[in-house]
Amino acid sequence: MVEAASSVHHALAAPPMRPPRQLAAPVLPPRRRPSPHQVRQCSASIASRAGRLRAKSTAPSSGGAHRIAIRNQVSSMDTRQKHPYQSGAGWIWLALFVPLLWWVWNPARRIAIEPMTFVFWHSVVELFAVVVAFLVFVTGFRAMLSTRKGAVVLLGIAFCGVGLLDFLHVMSYSGMPDAITPNTPHKSIFFWLAARMLAAVASLAYVALPPVPRVTVRAKRLALMLMLALVGAVALVGLRWPERVPALFVDGHGLTPMKIGLEWLIVLVNLASLVVLWLRRMQLRDECVVALGFAAALSACSGMFFTMLGVVDTDAANAIGHLYKVAAYLYLFHATFNEALRRPLARMEIQHLREKLVLSSAPDGVIWVDEGGTILMANPAMATLTGYRADELVGRNVDMFLPAHLRDTHARSMRGYFAAPRVRAMDAVELTLLRRDGRLLPVDISLGHWEDDGARHAIAYIRDLSERQMALKEIRDSTQRLALHFQLTPLAVIEWDTNGYVLDWNPAAERIFGYAKSEALALHATDLMPKSAKQHAAPAWASLLSGRDGARTTHENLTRDGRVIYCAWYNTQLVDSDGRVIGVTSLAQDATEQKIAAERLSYLACFDDLTGLPNRTLFKDRLSQAFLEADRKAQQAAVLFLNIDRFQDINETLGHEAGNLLLQATARRLQGCFRSTDTVARFGADEFAVILAEVAHVDDVTRVAQHIVDKFKEAIVIRGRGLFVTFGMGIALYPVDAADVDTILRNANSAMYSAKGVGRNNYQFYSAAMTERATRQLALQTGLRAALDNGELLLHYQPQVDCRTGRIVGVEALLRWRHPDEGMISPAQFIPVAEETGLIVPIGEWVLRTACLQAIAWQRQGLAPMRTAVNLSARQFKDPQFARRVLEILRETGLDGQFLELEITESTLMDGLDSVNAVLHDFKRAGILISLDDFGTGYSSLSYLKRFPIDKLKIDQSFVHDLLTDVSDASLVRAVIAMARALRLIVIAEGVETPGQYEFLRADGCDELQGYHIARPMPAEQVASFVARYNRR
Repeated sequence: MVEAASSVHHALAAPPMRPPRQLAAPVLPPRRRPSPHQVRQCSASIASRAGRLRAKSTAPSSGGAHRIAIRNQVSSMDTRQKHPYQSGAGWIWLALFVPLLWWVWNPARRIAIEPMTFVFWHSVVELFAVVVAFLVFVTGFRAMLSTRKGAVVLLGIAFCGVGLLDFLHVMSYSGMPDAITPNTPHKSIFFWLAARMLAAVASLAYVALPPVPRVTVRAKRLALMLMLALVGAVALVGLRWPERVPALFVDGHGLTPMKIGLEWLIVLVNLASLVVLWLRRMQLRDECVVALGFAAALSACSGMFFTMLGVVDTDAANAIGHLYKVAAYLYLFHATFNEALRRPLARMEIQHLREKLVLSSAPDGVIWVDEGGTILMANPAMATLTGYRADELVGRNVDMFLPAHLRDTHARSMRGYFAAPRVRAMDAVELTLLRRDGRLLPVDISLGHWEDDGARHAIAYIRDLSERQMALKEIRDSTQRLALHFQLTPLAVIEWDTNGYVLDWNPAAERIFGYAKSEALALHATDLMPKSAKQHAAPAWASLLSGRDGARTTHENLTRDGRVIYCAWYNTQLVDSDGRVIGVTSLAQDATEQKIAAERLSYLACFDDLTGLPNRTLFKDRLSQAFLEADRKAQQAAVLFLNIDRFQDINETLGHEAGNLLLQATARRLQGCFRSTDTVARFGADEFAVILAEVAHVDDVTRVAQHIVDKFKEAIVIRGRGLFVTFGMGIALYPVDAADVDTILRNANSAMYSAKGVGRNNYQFYSAAMTERATRQLALQTGLRAALDNGELLLHYQPQVDCRTGRIVGVEALLRWRHPDEGMISPAQFIPVAEETGLIVPIGEWVLRTACLQAIAWQRQGLAPMRTAVNLSARQFKDPQFARRVLEILRETGLDGQFLELEITESTLMDGLDSVNAVLHDFKRAGILISLDDFGTGYSSLSYLKRFPIDKLKIDQSFVHDLLTDVSDASLVRAVIAMARALRLIVIAEGVETPGQYEFLRADGCDELQGYHIARPMPAEQVASFVARYNRR
């Protein structure tokens, strides 16, 4: 038998009873029924290959004129396309806007459309808008070869959300079947605004984003998932709880100010898109700028119509606004199509034409042969196929394309063919052709025959099958990849027959539901449902089979071991080539964890996670209800605001875990102090709030507050340690102290701070004076924040005198605030505010730097070096970088450390013994003098003087003031001086205002003096002259 698969000649000459043998089919893995996506993917691959083969087969056989024509076609494609009709339509839309807006502006001219007619046409227009939105999504999401692929993909994904939200708007429209909850204008407007805002923001982002030519598949999928999640959240709120959304439309009244305001916001966003588009018109010149401009402008026009709705939502303004919206979508789709498909396809077409120019002389080969097999004609393409020039082939026998061992059978085969000739079409058999270089080329041959003057001839069309075989290999590889996806995807992939029985079941389904594939093939869909859901299975299945779209559902399912899980299902019909439904394919995802997380988020939206108490949101809602109940019963309601005293100390000493345990125990005990009708809530950290409902008399509130104090006299045991909890409590009454929620909470908070200012473990009722103090305090805070930046702070300096020499040996830097409106503000007013807000840290650093610079300036003026004393705050020592910054300031200013004195208070030493001690030793090593300020007014522990590197004690002015008339003060001053001398410490007295005080202290051995008797605090520019005069006395 002749090996026809290896020769062209046998293809020409094979007799009917011995057909040529086809090439062996490649071995493929066992097949399962492909999904619709697989079919589409394979079809697209085959169509792409076939298109390229057809392009090659129809190419002309000679090159010169044809190549010139292709070059002209390539050049013509560089010209930008114009769209005069679309531009004209856009200008007409814009020209009609003003008269149409004027027409609907006047309520007397508004036309109400019959509701059922409006609902029908509204649905038609909106569904058309949904289709256009999804066209934008499809074209954008599948963008290719675009220099702004990132922006196009983002716009496409956003319009996926727009399409879904527009669809929800249609489904929730009044007159349509109720979607979960009753359909209302308010509900449909909510989805409408969400879709419009998303479209406007997406359009603005599209025109504003820079070129991003590459976007990964993972990024696109993640963005799409986020968009679907966002739409799902909006759908959940709008469908399930539309009443929680602020009112957008009120029956009988029309649009609410919120809805109108949101429409104007959307208009502004679209106008912003126009502005950005104008600014970037040169960068976007190839992206249908006119269409983008029309899209933004028409969207803005649409929004203005929707601010014109009357008391019903079926008037002409609504209809016109919808038409403008659809027009805007169409222009946006045109621009997206241009950027995502037309321009990339044009570039691809240019590339294709260039390739066609190169390959124009290589279509199918054609040869004519006579009855003896002699080649009578060969087209130029045969040169590509065989390696022989066309003129070399003419006159030679066709057996030249056969291997040598087959040529002996040529004559016999040829006679057999002409004895019983028949037509052989393409794709009937695959053969191989021997080329001039000895290679065997896979080809497909189509044969025909005719007689001319009694002579028989045959014609053969020879097509190179190399690319087709490659395409088949790609399809085979693609099938294998799809099989791998089926096996490895984390989603359960299940195929059902029309009766609901499993036909196929992937490993992910085995993991999710627990059934092996062999077990699953006997399962019915209802076997995966709990009993409560089985009664609904038959109608749902019938609806799925009868519909034309897929279905997405989420419901409970049963696993093999009886566990109930929560799954998200995506069901699609399987349809054969005749359009008949032959089954269903489903994707299922275990959404149990997501459902638990959603329930958790819902819980956390209203309750505190640590204590289980209501949070601020739920508290405010219940407080509103308490107000209504109090009004109805002509009673009062009270709000108690509680803050745990020194709770931060517990966190710092015992740790945050112990602090959390204490908060939980405190919450439980607080709940035991109140009735079931009252509400105890945690506002955060160490703050609690209580609603006392149905208060008949203010004495009732007092008794409750005292009951709380008494209840917490008993220690709370945490990890074996008894901790006593006390509160600062503020109380405000409704309606006496406030008539709304926010004000009464603010007033109760002010009362709480007033209580904490009085002392620990007490309560205060709100008064108007508290608000005045709080307002003053806030004004100081605000002004103080600006004072440092605006240069309103300044330093005055008060000289210090050495008692032995009578000369000035130092100055103390004192902070002053010159307010532009209020003049000089006392340090007693603003220093506590700075301490409380933490502003003392940057202010203290400024004071230190300014004082050091001033000391260097005096030295450069010729003034003898003297110490400059600067006060430090305990808050500064809590900064771990404080010591480093002080030493950096010394280095930067150039001041020697021996001329700097830092004053600290006894409370600073108590706040952090070890850390403060380390910082003070760093200062000592730099030569800085450490002074203990206001000695005698605090704890005055002698252990501090031993433990810390103190150089100087400062006697507080409260002891100096009456030392000439009060024996106790005089004795205390003498004792301090004697003690300092014994400990070899310098002692200085402040507040020396009279000559008698000066002489008493000097005579008793005080080292240095400071006070009005010597000099008042003065600006820096007066210090040098004063020191010179004083020292010359």
